[in-house]
Amino acid sequence: MFEKFFKYPLELFRQGELGFSTPMAAELRLLLVLLAAGAVYWLYRHSRQTVSPLRRRVLVVLRAAALAVLIAMLLKPVLRLPKLKSDETFMALMLDTSKSMTIEDAAAGGSRFDAARKLLFGEGGARGLADDVSSSFAVRVFGLADGAQRMRDPQALKAEGEHTNYFRALREVDQEMRGVSLAAVVLVSDGGNNGAGSPAEMAEHFKAQGIKLFTVGYGSANPPKDYEIVRVAVPRKVRRNAQVEAFATVRCTGYKDPFTVFLRQGDAILSTMEVKPQEGKDMYQVRFTFYPEKEGAQKYNLFIKPGAGEKVTDNNLSEFLVDVIENRLPVLYVEGSPRTEFRFIRRALFRDPDFRIVSLLRTGHGRYYVQGADDMPELQKGYPATKELLYKFEGIIFGDIEAGFFTAEQLQMTEDFVKERGGGFAMLGGVNSFNLGNYKGTAVENMLPVVLQDSKNAYSFDRFKMQVPEDALRHPILHQDDDLDANKRAWDRVPDLDGSNQIKGVKTAAQVLALNPKTNLPVLAVQKYGRGRVAAFCTGGSWAWRMSVNTDV
Repeated sequence: MFEKFFKYPLELFRQGELGFSTPMAAELRLLLVLLAAGAVYWLYRHSRQTVSPLRRRVLVVLRAAALAVLIAMLLKPVLRLPKLKSDETFMALMLDTSKSMTIEDAAAGGSRFDAARKLLFGEGGARGLADDVSSSFAVRVFGLADGAQRMRDPQALKAEGEHTNYFRALREVDQEMRGVSLAAVVLVSDGGNNGAGSPAEMAEHFKAQGIKLFTVGYGSANPPKDYEIVRVAVPRKVRRNAQVEAFATVRCTGYKDPFTVFLRQGDAILSTMEVKPQEGKDMYQVRFTFYPEKEGAQKYNLFIKPGAGEKVTDNNLSEFLVDVIENRLPVLYVEGSPRTEFRFIRRALFRDPDFRIVSLLRTGHGRYYVQGADDMPELQKGYPATKELLYKFEGIIFGDIEAGFFTAEQLQMTEDFVKERGGGFAMLGGVNSFNLGNYKGTAVENMLPVVLQDSKNAYSFDRFKMQVPEDALRHPILHQDDDLDANKRAWDRVPDLDGSNQIKGVKTAAQVLALNPKTNLPVLAVQKYGRGRVAAFCTGGSWAWRMSVNTDV
């Protein structure tokens, strides 16, 4: 923080002397400061505005301080350091402390780390590089792993790092040595860089400053066989029972047969992904999905079984934490009439522990039946008229209700809810939605994943059996079973749908999750829009699914 405000490290200020580069005698500088302070006092003394004594003193101090800073800037402050001696020109020695350095394939036998440490610091009375250069340079030693760490005792260096990031380590050395005369950097490593950033950029940075960068490599030219979980990207906070995506970067060196990456919680396997090595490629990205069932901080891990002849197995496992929260997502469901579809959908959402459903049902002109909104009395007047109220929800559902029910501002606000806030929006089919609802040309049409026809196209009451494309069976909306074949059988058994909205097709970025095989037009389509997501369910006949269940409703 000190260096951020004053440009140089505190250590340099302690060694040096603060002065001014403007040629002016000290007496004149003092006189200038006194005149400025006197001017401030005189201005407040002769102020026509009535000011309390305490406020007057505070303002005098603040203005005097501002003038003092301004005068100091005009005098051009400088930091004068004593003349550097030979031992005040620095050299940075960086030793790779990642676990890969423990591989025992050094030319003289033993591990890479032991051989590199012997080179730098000697052994058994023999001098190392640090001793040889200490007569000309002040040596600073750094451990190199995911970053750089200054080590005052080289014997404390241990090869325990999980990753190696040359870019970050070189940048941190540059920041640590800023303000001193750094002549050279010596980097000793096995070359296993697996961090973000370009080491070449830092090399160019050092070159521009006239700093020599030397690299010393250790290890066999033919690296040993190895599997490694390089990094894992996963949301830190997720909802219970919601689908979570995890992306992992894995490295495969020397193995040609397919291998499996396991996603586990403890020893329980949640998911697996097979990776097939490709010629000339060693880094692969794998994607996992899982559904956390327990609330609180949950620990998961990615794991690759050790291969034949693999020497380093610590990097085959990577653990990560996910904070699983239990809260019900607030959803606003707007319907134009008390149809059967509304009854069943609202009841399903009400019973689902993942949702807090607030329903707004139009019962007449300017009259509404509102449920689940005791803390939102404004909804008694209809659809939210302000973003403040609308943005309290996470999702919005438009049922069988026409665009004319809303103002243009409310429709625009709904689009902003999805695009800017990142909310979810779904439009359900019916005789007063999509085409017949006159949504064409509105802000809502902009975000729908389907292309609307004109309002003259009536609702079709033909019955049909919804068809789910093969590539849509893995989508979380259609998830009923982790087994892909069982999931397909579940959707093949659903009853026919009663009617559909006639649309032209889908937009370019949309994904079709279900279609009408009679017309080959989408029934269910989704897409991302801005920061949010949108779904279109082009039928008002899903109530038949609930009616087919042999239980009380």
